[in-house]
This record gives sequence, C-alpha cells and structure tokens, in this order.
Amino acid sequence: MIADILREAVQAHGARTALRIFSEGSFSSLSYGELDRRVDLLAASVIARGMERLERVCLVSENRPEWVLTYLGILRAGCTVVPLDSLSKPQDMRYLVRRSGARLLFTSGRFLNDLEELRQGEGPGVEIVALEGAEGFPGLKDLLSEGETLLKRGAPCERRVDEEDDAVLIFTSGTTGASKGVMLSHRNICSNVESVTRAIHLDENVRALSVLPLHHTFEVTAGLLAPMSKGACVTYARSLRSKELLADLLACRATLFVCVPLLYEKMAASMRRALSQAPFHRRTFAGLLLKLRALLKKVPGLDLGSGLLKPLRSKAGLGDLTLAISGAAPLSPTVQEFFGVLGIPILEGYGLTEASPVVSVNRVGALRCGSVGHPIPGVEVKIANPDAQGVGEVLVKGENVMKGYFDSPEETAKVLQEGFLRTGDLGRMDEDGYLYICGRLKSVIVTPAGKKIFPEEVEAVLGSSPLISEVVVVGKKGDSSGREEVHAIVYPDFEQLQLYAEANEIRLTGEETQNIIRSEIRKLCSRLPDYKRVRSLSIRNEEFPKTSTRKIKRQSLQDEALSVEQ
Repeated sequence: MIADILREAVQAHGARTALRIFSEGSFSSLSYGELDRRVDLLAASVIARGMERLERVCLVSENRPEWVLTYLGILRAGCTVVPLDSLSKPQDMRYLVRRSGARLLFTSGRFLNDLEELRQGEGPGVEIVALEGAEGFPGLKDLLSEGETLLKRGAPCERRVDEEDDAVLIFTSGTTGASKGVMLSHRNICSNVESVTRAIHLDENVRALSVLPLHHTFEVTAGLLAPMSKGACVTYARSLRSKELLADLLACRATLFVCVPLLYEKMAASMRRALSQAPFHRRTFAGLLLKLRALLKKVPGLDLGSGLLKPLRSKAGLGDLTLAISGAAPLSPTVQEFFGVLGIPILEGYGLTEASPVVSVNRVGALRCGSVGHPIPGVEVKIANPDAQGVGEVLVKGENVMKGYFDSPEETAKVLQEGFLRTGDLGRMDEDGYLYICGRLKSVIVTPAGKKIFPEEVEAVLGSSPLISEVVVVGKKGDSSGREEVHAIVYPDFEQLQLYAEANEIRLTGEETQNIIRSEIRKLCSRLPDYKRVRSLSIRNEEFPKTSTRKIKRQSLQDEALSVEQ
C-alpha cells in the first residue's frame, strides 16, 4: 500500500529529514519518524469522523509538507484521495468536489472563501478542514490533537485496503479537452514507484527540490514517493520564478530536480542572459569553457569538462545538482545539450496520468537526445499499426495502467483494450529499443496528398530561434487554397526581439514584429520539406495558456486560431 512506503522508510531512516520548506527566512523540516507519527494521528481522526473505507476525501493546497501529511493520512485511514488542482477556477473546484461525492475536504486558507459554500447546499454538506488555523473551521492541528486523544484510548489509526482498491481519483487538467477522472489503485502507483527506482538510482543521500504541483501524478510518483522510498530529503520550492528557483536550488543543495521542459528552458535562458551581461573577461572565459566541455563530450570515456565547469555551475546554484528529470512535454534538444555541457544530464521521460504516470525514461550514461528512453522495468510498450517510418499509436501494458475513468465505462472501453492502454500518442521505437514520441494522434496534420505532419516536429525547429519564446503549430485551411496547411501561433521573446531590432537599426512596431518573425520562420523552414513549411502565422502578445504543470493548452490555442480570419 502507498502509506506503507513511509512505514518502511521510517524503519531504516526514521531520524533523517523527510520534508523541508523555506519559511520566514529559514528552512523548517520534518523527520521521517515525526511525519509517520502525525500521519497516524490524522488517520485516527479521519476514521473517527465516520469516513467509510474507500470513501473519497478531497485535498487542495499549494505545495507544502502539510499536503503530504494529509495525503498519506487519508490513505492510511483506508480512504481514497481526490487531489485537486490549486490553480483551477473556484467554480471548477466546487464542481469536482461535488462530482467526487466527497464529504470531507482539506484545504489551505487561501481557498476557504471560494469553497465555503460547499458546507451547505443540496445534499449533505462537506466538512472543510483548514491546513492552518482559520476562524470557524476545524484546523489540521485540531485533528492531530484529536488523534492524540484517540490513540491513547486505543482507537484505530489504520485500515487495510486491497492492492486493487482505489488509492486516488485524479481529474486531469486536459490540454486537449475536458478533464476526466482517472482511477489509480494502490498497485498502480506502488508498482510505478518501484519501477522508477529500478530505472534511476536513488538513495538516502538524495536531496530533491520539488516544484511541480503535488496534485499531479508525475510529482507524487517521481518527486515524492520514489525519493521517500529510499529515505531521501524533499524540499518544497517557494515559487517557479527563475530567481527564487535558482536560490532554492543553491540553499537546499539539491542533487535531484524533477521538472517540465518549460522551466528548464527558462533556467537556461536566465543563465545565458547572466553570462551575456557578465564582465568581458568572465564572459569570454565562460564561453571558452563551454566550448571546451562540448568538445570533450565527443571523446568517448573523457569527461574532464564537468570539473572545469563546476565553478560556473556553482555560481548558478547548480553546483550539487547531479541528476535532472524532464517529463510531461517534449524537451528541446538545445536545452538538453546546454545542461549536458554544464555536466548536468537531463533524463527525458514519457508518461501519462493513466499510467501512474511513468512509462519510459532515459538512463544515466545511456541518454539518447530526442528520445524518451527505454520503457521502465515491468512496463511493456508496443507501437500499433506503424506506418512506413515505424510511427503508430503508443500502447502501454503493465501493473501501472489505470483501473479506468470515473463514472465513464464508455470512455474506459475506448482506451483499455486487450490489456493495453491506448495513449493517443504517436511514437516509434528504434532498433535499440529507445522510444520516440512524435505527437498526438488528434493533432496530426494530413495534407491533400496524404502526407502526415507532426506539429511537434515543426515546433522543435521554430523553437530553436532565440526570437521565439513559445510556438504551437496547428492545421488550418488556407484562405486561397481551401486546403489544410501549417499555421504557426507564436509568442515572441520580446526582449531578444528588441535587441535584434536595435542591432539592425529597426524601429520595432507591430508591423515590423510581424516582418521579423515571418522572415525568421522562412529561414528556419528552409530546413524542412516543402509540405511541412509554415504557410500562415499569428502572433500573440502574451504567454500561451497553460495547465498547472506548465503544459500548453493546445486545444484552446487551436480553437482561437481557427476562429480568427487571417
């Protein structure tokens, strides 16, 4: 069971620090032993409140140790956790609480006003527990105090469940449509944790910095439970702002970082800017070191560059970082190469909530750029109906595959077939067993000649430009041809655009911005076959809408592009 991961960690690492967070100028910490004790207290209180075995309990909060305590306490009480996205709109949160049928909700103070109305209304009200003290609401400390009294009286603090019982109900954020409730069992998640730790070496000396929202399976499995199973320390970052993120990496001396591509891109851009603004002698020396390291990487068995660049990594707050993992979206090869030259391998992986979530990941010493690595132990991957290039739908089989979608047998039957999960992703496997993700089945653009264009391939080419911050490629009917053509939606890097304009003595207007970006795209598209080239363009003046895990909401952008006449 999931809560047993903590029990086992306590036996070997009870006195070691489990969780930390930066608060009021310093780190506050919680040991494995103390965390386990508090989980018992909370579980006893949840059971005493009359919550039935496998009854669903909602949890919504920003990342903090109390989130972890509550998550594990609910599970130890034999209930099912429903983690909600803290960036959701209030009405969406209220809807999902009601949809789940939960009678108990844990939340932080910032959401109390938005969720208070759940205590009344149609049907039985929802009891709301504040993770910190709040007038008119029971607090987490109150429940822990109740638990102390209950345990002294001999009340139970644990209820056993079966491996196939629901552990969590996760409503996906949905980059391409409405959210679905994914039902994951204890077996699903525990098997994935074990597979991840077999694929990537972790031990009690690992110091992980956690930045992704805990309601997401990727962070819980790879950023919390996997390190916890080895007695590692997890620190929660203050924010996703580059400056604070790098400061937290330095302060906690992180050795492991699990993140999404967008944050790695922002960190790389921040470091490049810092180098470009450094004094001439330092900038020149750093540039020479980076070039030397890139050359040394090409010599098999020789890795002197890591030592040479250690001062540069340390100054950026990355001196202790030895391993970085990327998932949830495609990683730019240029970003991966930049960190690789610094001596920090980014292991790109692939997964989805329905697979608990990790399916494959690159391994240390066997990283293949552009690939999401080999399937992790215990997971089988098959390519269905491959075309001449070997590209077909990615199918996944293993104990990590979900039980199904909540209250949706029809949708479940569409994706769970003959023991395999139909992912809806297109991919191929090379002769060495490395998996490559080519794009979403629903996003493929098909030309009148029947040729397929994977938007992600074109986006990777356009995204290599320093003038382009974000780009999404969609299919759109051409005004003159009436046929589906490649359309690019671009959010420029306005800082770089201004520098370009100044260097070329251009007065930067809206029209000139269009001209510069069009020219840049034409140049980049010269690398592509004619049928894959961008035919129309729209420019946004603000960042793309994203999910809480920083994945771009492609569907909303596509709908927006198709609704605007060019």
